[in-house]
Amino acid sequence: MREHRFYYGWIVVAAMWVVYFGATGAALYSTSILNPLTLSAMGIDTGLAGIAVSLCTIMQAVTSPFAGMLMAKKGVRFTIITGSIAGMTVILGMVTLRITPVLFLGLYCLFGYCVASGAILTSSTLITDWFEKDRSVAMSITVTAGAISGLVLPPVVEAIVRKYDWHYGWYTSLLMLIISVLVVIFFIRNKPEDMGLEKYGIREAKKKSATNGLDLKQTLKTYDFYLYALTSGARQMIYYAILGYLVVHVVSKGISYQTAAYMMSTIAVTGLAARLAAGFMGKMPVHPRLFHAISVAIMSISALLMYVGESPAAFFLAALCNGLGFGIGHVFQPLMLSYLFGTKNFPVINGTYYPIICIFGALGPVLTRRVCLFTGSYSSIFLYYCIFAAVCALISMFIGEPLERILKDPEPEPAADAGQESGQMS
Repeated sequence: MREHRFYYGWIVVAAMWVVYFGATGAALYSTSILNPLTLSAMGIDTGLAGIAVSLCTIMQAVTSPFAGMLMAKKGVRFTIITGSIAGMTVILGMVTLRITPVLFLGLYCLFGYCVASGAILTSSTLITDWFEKDRSVAMSITVTAGAISGLVLPPVVEAIVRKYDWHYGWYTSLLMLIISVLVVIFFIRNKPEDMGLEKYGIREAKKKSATNGLDLKQTLKTYDFYLYALTSGARQMIYYAILGYLVVHVVSKGISYQTAAYMMSTIAVTGLAARLAAGFMGKMPVHPRLFHAISVAIMSISALLMYVGESPAAFFLAALCNGLGFGIGHVFQPLMLSYLFGTKNFPVINGTYYPIICIFGALGPVLTRRVCLFTGSYSSIFLYYCIFAAVCALISMFIGEPLERILKDPEPEPAADAGQESGQMS
């Protein structure tokens, strides 16, 4: 192995940041501006834009196991490129075809795969393969791309559309995906071994997870996997529920739209700060489940403030907690999976876990709306979210260490049949 003073893995982190920015920017944040304009230009009800966003989230869940298996067989580079091509197909369809409601939603299914293959799923796998030491720092740097994309791209795309027209907004998204593909080709390598390097910090690592790992069958037999998915789901559900209905809820309390918009910005800013802080928190000699539990508990507080809040200050605090809790949990997600189940089969395990929390995330806005229609208020559902998350925060502390447990007490080998035994004796 060649020794390098500057570790190439940090270039991989920077390159993955660009990819993450492009995938989330093209498929999520730019579309908040472009979807209504595109639908309006085609004479289609703009209400379809909300359905498209939910469909994109659902398709992230549906395509994640496929992306996980593709990473395990073909590598992260190939998976990202296929997702970028899917996103390009959507954009070219939007600007060249006569869009119908069915075609619009069909194209959005491909956007779901674009996000699944270009954001948290591939980035967490890539960082896990390249870093044993400082993995939390590398992960926190990478996922800031999503928060910065959400802050920067909507006003930039809106300015482009205002100066030209909505087609140029889509062309901007297309350019981001093309840049992502070029970055992957020239700068990203699947594993350090591809360049004759070692995983960063592997020599100093003492954890068994550095060299071992459970397979998917073993993982799905552990209760820890389901506890972690459930408790992570609570965080996702509250985050997307507040993201979807914060503005509507606070305006119904007599607060202005402008103030509500500032609250939404608070979520983005605190989420960015939390991602950066979580990277250094991960270096502390503390079990990652503690930070996972803290992130879920913070989400519980956020939901409680949404329930009891009447003043702008209360809702600003709810927004702050929402961004903070989600940002911390977002960084610790791959750290928890690798700590619990090892890194040997991380892509497949991550690809199985990710759809579960996507489903929870999609349920948040849906349940919020349904309960509001039944009760006439958005407040009551947040009390239930608060209780659910508080219970999940407590449950998080009971997540064990299945990797250590199973490697210490492996399953016994199947006994030889009676015929073989008798043959050996004779």
